Amino acid sequence: MRAKDVAFLAMDLERLGAPALAARFLGWYREFSGHPHPRPLTEHYVAYRAHVRAKVACLRQALGESVVLGASWRHEAWRESARRVAEETCSDVVELRCEAPVEVAAARLAARAGDPSDASAATLAAMTVDFDPWPEAAAIDTSGDPGGSVASALDVAGV
Repeated sequence: MRAKDVAFLAMDLERLGAPALAARFLGWYREFSGHPHPRPLTEHYVAYRAHVRAKVACLRQALGESVVLGASWRHEAWRESARRVAEETCSDVVELRCEAPVEVAAARLAARAGDPSDASAATLAAMTVDFDPWPEAAAIDTSGDPGGSVASALDVAGV
C-alpha cells in the first residue's frame, strides 16, 4: 500500500470526525509499513484526496443528483460541516429532524434485523441526553405511518 492510498482512509476518518484516529493510523502506517514517508507528503495526499472527493461531489451536483445524508447529526459542529460542504459544492441543504417518542424509537431499534444502519440503543440514549438545539431543521413526525413522514419530508424539501 502506498502513502496516497492510506491517505484516502485517513481523509475519510477526518471527514467522519475522527482526526485523532486518522493521525494514529498514519503513524502506525509509517511505523509498520517499511515505507516511512515524510509527514508533509502524507498530509499532501490527505488534502489531495479531500480535493478529489469535493471535485467529484461538484461534478455529481452538476449532473443534478440528490444526496441524502442520514445520521443523528446531534452536534451543531457536524451540521455546520455539512453546510460548508454544501456551500462549497453549490448544493442546496434541506435540514430535517425526525421526531418520535423515545419508546417508539426504542421499539423500532429492538425490532431491527439485517438493517444497514449503525444506530443502536446506545445511540438513542446518547441522543436523548446530548443533542444540540437545531432550530434550522424542520421537525418531521416519524412516530406514525412511514408514508406520512415521507410526504411531510418531501413537502418541506419542495419536491
